[in-house]
Amino acid sequence: MNYLENVWHAGIPALFFWLVFIYSMHHNRSRYRNTFLLMMAGCFSIPFVCSLTGEYATTTFVVLLLLIILLILFVPIGLIWNGILMWRREGRSLGNLLSLVFGLIIGIGEIATFIFVLLTGSQVVDRWSDFLSHISQGLFFISISVIYVSLVFVSFMFTACFYKSFLIKEILIMSSFMAAGCIKMEQ
Repeated sequence: MNYLENVWHAGIPALFFWLVFIYSMHHNRSRYRNTFLLMMAGCFSIPFVCSLTGEYATTTFVVLLLLIILLILFVPIGLIWNGILMWRREGRSLGNLLSLVFGLIIGIGEIATFIFVLLTGSQVVDRWSDFLSHISQGLFFISISVIYVSLVFVSFMFTACFYKSFLIKEILIMSSFMAAGCIKMEQ
């Protein structure tokens, strides 16, 4: 395939999800699907951006992948920091510890992901294969769950930034996993 065919084939799914996202946001701004559609549009935009760079597509992909990994690693740090600030400023209640506990759980899950990658790539697996196969399955499940939750959190963050950048006069209230709705701000 030539350059224009690559750009065209990579751009169709990205354009589709961006158009669906814009339509959905125009229809109802407070839906969880907007966050999911923004995440899908972003994911399908990665091959499009890589195809635009031509012969530097591999380098572009590696740079974008490293940025995504850094964003995922930032999630527990941001949640723990937010939890500490909430605990100090708003009191020591169970509800104010939610962000801190959630950040610790995601941090432990990311450590489990790191251990899973190390165990499956090392020669230790060959020696203790029966014992480690059960541990690896558990770590794999934890890893996939944590990566999904981290990506959803990053998507919520980008959705909030997207709303803020277009000066929408509404506040998106987010609980730990799902959007609760919109409240109009007084002017």
